[in-house]
Amino acid sequence: MLGFRYGDLNVYMPKGKSETLVVRSHTTLLPQAHLFNSLFKRYGMVITSRNARSLQQTCYLNESFKFLLGKYPDEIRKWLLKNDERFWAFAAGYIDAEGTFGLNQGKGRFKIDAYDLPILQDMNTFLMRKGIHTRFLPIARKGENDYGWVWREDVWRLSVNQASSIELLIKRLYPLLRHGKRRADARKVLRNIVQRRRNGTIR
Repeated sequence: MLGFRYGDLNVYMPKGKSETLVVRSHTTLLPQAHLFNSLFKRYGMVITSRNARSLQQTCYLNESFKFLLGKYPDEIRKWLLKNDERFWAFAAGYIDAEGTFGLNQGKGRFKIDAYDLPILQDMNTFLMRKGIHTRFLPIARKGENDYGWVWREDVWRLSVNQASSIELLIKRLYPLLRHGKRRADARKVLRNIVQRRRNGTIR
């Protein structure tokens, strides 16, 4: 829930004396909408509205969900990093929101492009410690104009390109992923690795 929240959700408390948290999601992808429902419908009412291009979902939660406020606060960060299983679950939630599994030039790839530097730094360190070879670098700088789009913050990319590392990443994360498209794309990448290994193109 925390990983998915930091990756894709807006959470706030209305002004005044409200004791209710508002959680919002805006998406064009049905699997993402299904994931939002599965995460929150047991805890509060989920309202879904639709226009020609996207779905907007809103859920109202009680104050016990105040831990969702803020953007990766230090106390949450430290709590996650104390336990490997906890951090794997967090990483899966964040990847459900922000990650991409896919094929590039016939080879399986994984990447996250995001503004969230502290989260990506922690994920990069964690994955390397688990024997997963990563690349981590900025791909756009705040204020740069990219075909008419001006970036509001630095954009960072965490990627995994080596077949053995992607295989390790997927096998560890797959049971924790809940986004339908992420799971389908991860299976596609695994099949690609298996086929390339059979063809002798992976050393």
